[in-house]
Amino acid sequence: MRNLARNPYEMTRARAAAGAALLDRVVPGWWRRVRLRKLDISDDCNCVTGQLFGSYAEGLEALELGTGEAKDYGFENQVGGKGYWILTNAWRNELRARRYGHPVGRQS
Repeated sequence: MRNLARNPYEMTRARAAAGAALLDRVVPGWWRRVRLRKLDISDDCNCVTGQLFGSYAEGLEALELGTGEAKDYGFENQVGGKGYWILTNAWRNELRARRYGHPVGRQS
């Protein structure tokens, strides 16, 4: 088994997948409400939780997540550098998978 900690792309995709699975359970159909073109994880209002709940902070409160958990679920960057870009693309892939039935992969 690969060590995800050594591959920030895989680690980030895994976290976004965990967050998407959480939303699938807690907010059915969430992916219909997130605007793909506006999605930007670095923006408090255009991140996934911001688009669903009004702001990043309101989303964490609604989902009952702390900052550490938000990172585990891919709602917050944990990689540094290009981390927000990588995380935004990982979420875009999760959205596309739900909307169009595409398998999650490296497309952006």
